[in-house]
This record gives sequence, structure tokens and C-alpha cells, in this order.
Amino acid sequence: MIMSSSEPARRKVVILGAGIGGLSAGWALARKGFKVTIMEKTLESGGLARTRKTDDGFEYDIGPHNIHTRHAYILAFLKKTFSSLYRHELTSKIHKRGRFITYPLKGAAVILSLPVWRIPLAVGSFLAARARMFLGEPREDGSFEDWIRNRFGAVLFREYFCDYPTKVWRIPPREIDKHVGEKRIPIYGFVELLRSAILGRIARVDHPEVAEDNFYMKHGIGEICGYFESGFEKAGGVIRFGEEIRGVEIRNASAVAVETASSTGKRREECDYLLSTIPLNEFIPLLLDAPDGARRAASQLDYCSSVLLFLKIARRDVLPSTMLYFSEPDVMFSRVTDGGVFSRDMVPEGKTLLCVEFPCTVSDPLWSRSEEELRAHAEKVLIGTGVLRAGDIEGQFVERVSHSYPRFRVGFEQRVRTCLGALEQFRNVVSFGRQGAFAYVNTDTVTHWGFVAAASVDMAEAMDQTCQEWFLAHMS
Repeated sequence: MIMSSSEPARRKVVILGAGIGGLSAGWALARKGFKVTIMEKTLESGGLARTRKTDDGFEYDIGPHNIHTRHAYILAFLKKTFSSLYRHELTSKIHKRGRFITYPLKGAAVILSLPVWRIPLAVGSFLAARARMFLGEPREDGSFEDWIRNRFGAVLFREYFCDYPTKVWRIPPREIDKHVGEKRIPIYGFVELLRSAILGRIARVDHPEVAEDNFYMKHGIGEICGYFESGFEKAGGVIRFGEEIRGVEIRNASAVAVETASSTGKRREECDYLLSTIPLNEFIPLLLDAPDGARRAASQLDYCSSVLLFLKIARRDVLPSTMLYFSEPDVMFSRVTDGGVFSRDMVPEGKTLLCVEFPCTVSDPLWSRSEEELRAHAEKVLIGTGVLRAGDIEGQFVERVSHSYPRFRVGFEQRVRTCLGALEQFRNVVSFGRQGAFAYVNTDTVTHWGFVAAASVDMAEAMDQTCQEWFLAHMS
């Protein structure tokens, strides 16, 4: 990703969004001599990758972040840049019927956690599904529900893969795209499953959800954003906070200016290149020449939201694992994470901070629940399951995230291709990141994409490609 020096000095780049994608791209471009302005809607940088601090000494990310990556150069960059980066052990369990079950689903516990009368049904259903796979019978994998049933059988689908996805994605499993199963759930071969059941071990598989090397920062994921922001500003980059994007002016198949509004009035920022990390369904309508097909596709994309309840706990090591998942429909939250296990430097001595995630949409009543109501529900469940004791909670606060991750409805991939493909008609525009590419990716991938987006600015014309076309060819 070495950039050419043929580009005229001080070409203007406007970046929409000051999350880790926008900051990493801006950092790379500003250091190469480009004149870069980042437009940020909120009053702070970092997006979902920021870390905040309370007055009484708790530091916290906006939701749990874990660094594990297949991009070796990103890991090498982090190790070289951050002395506070360290390897940690990340464990997960599922609470089901009063028991804590190791995840990914392991050995005989998958079956033995079921009621006795359902065990033969589950085994028979699973073996029938695997037999159909072995015989190569045609299967329709149109939805997440189809994908799971075809690999695990109907009984295990209902037991393990129905309630939790419905809670998290806020739509029925038959409306969730198979992409969720393909990307989020490890699949073991039949021999590996038998070995796991007999020996009680999880088989080794090449899957992003079964990462062996996990890393974190001593003072949270915000260290990475802080590094990029500081370097960006030292190189002459400018971040304009509180800027609402109102439109993108197009001329001769190029974005030439961005129109914004803020508390100080309207602004027109000219640009030679435009990089966007804002939600894709909001970005496409801003382009004055966007095709009608892309506008329709964008209107059919939406995002999941979250209310994050943080509980200040008077003791440490309260969870049976780093992350604890709750699938029961009557439990409103989906996951609890122990921040003190991630980093002891982020919590006061002898205490910890739990992050309780309530998935929702901004139109749900849950979005507007008070922190006292959320605490009461969480406290009742966590005490009832033996995780907490009465009096453990010293206080609480709430963060609300309107765009936690894309909602992967059936057919979303074609809609995303339509939107991103439409950007190839514009010579100098790229949309990327978790929001900008409508992708459920983590910090490492977004950083990688930021570097690739920066390189696309310098390389697109030299390669006789548009920025978006060059980006898509090199993003993997």
C-alpha cells in the first residue's frame, strides 16, 4: 500500500465520519501531504471505537472490543506502535436452563444440556441433517433458519439458534440472511464433532469466531483512535465536529463539494476526493446523481441499535467467563461482558464494570427505557442466575448506540452490491467501514480498510480505475 508521489501536493480530501475508519484513512493521507478535512456529526471522535472515563475511575469502551485479526501487517503495526497491547484470554459461555455452557458449543454438553426426552430427538435430527449433507441432497440456504436446520437439524435450531438471533437482530430467523450463519457460527465436520463429544475438546477450525490469539489495549480501544487523531492533526488534518451532511455536489462524474450544516451555519467544503464512513443507506441519497436503483436498495438497508447498561460492581471476577450470553426470550439483554477482565487498569482496585447489552431499534420502547428500569431488570436476572449478589451494584450509567451493526435481512448482499457498485460511476468516491460498507467487521478490518481507502486516492487514476473500484479490488 505504498502511495505514489505523482499526485499534486495538497489535493483536497473530505472524509465523512471520525470513527476509526475515517481517522486511519485521514492519518495516512495527511502524512502523505494531502489536505484532509474530516466531517463528524457528533462532538467527539472515535465512533464505536472510543473509550470514555467516569469521574470515579472507570474506563470503558462503547461496547466490548477484542482485537483478533487475519491481517498480519495490522497486528505488526499495533505491536510496534502500542506498548500497551497485550494478549489476553477471551472466554464465552451461554446461560441456558440454569447452567453455563461453554461457547462455541462443546462436546457432550450440547446434548446433555437438553431435557432428557429431547436428547434422542436432537441426536436423530442432527444425524439426519448431516446424512443429507453427506449424500449431497439439494438444500435451500435462503435464510439463517434454513442454513442452521440444514447443518444442525430442526431440534438444535430451536434449542440454540432461534431465540438468541431473534433477540439480537430483532427479526425472525427466517428473515435473517444465511450470511449470519456463514460468518458467525463455526461448523465442525462430523468426525470433529464426535471427537469433541468423546474427548470434551473443541476441534481446531479456521473460523473468525474461534480465534486463538486475542489482544487488547491497557486503556481501551480508544488508544488506537487517539493515536490516529493525534497524528492526523500533527500532519495538518482538520476535524470539524457537529457537522450534519446535507448533500454531495457531483460534477463530471466526480464529487466536487460536500454541503453541511452546524450550529454555526451552513458550509460548502470543496474536495478532490470524498471518502465516506457514514451509514450506507444515508450516504447514497446524499449523492445528487445516484441511480434510482441504488436509492431503492439503500432504502431497504437498516441497522440494529443497542442500549448499553454499565454496572459498577463492588467486587471483581463475577462472571463465569469474559462474555456471558443470554438467549432466553424473557431476558431483555443479550450479552454481559466483564470490563475488568479485559483490563485491570480500566477499573478501580477490587472492582469491575459490567457491560449489559440490550439490542433494539430506535423505534422500540426499549430504546427509551430509563437506566433505573434497565438496572432493575438486569439486577433481577443476574442475581437470580447467581452471577451477582445483593448489594454488588454500586451504580450504573447508560450509553445508547443508534447504529451498532447492520441488520442482515435476506437479500441484503445484493442491495449492498447495488449501492457500492453505483459508486463506481464516480471517479473519486469511496464508501467503507462497518457503516459505510454495511459490514459486521471489527477494529482490525476497519483499520485495514482505512489504509486501503487512503491508498485508493493515490492509486485509482494511475491504475485507470475509480477509487471505489480500486478499493473493492484490494479490501480483502
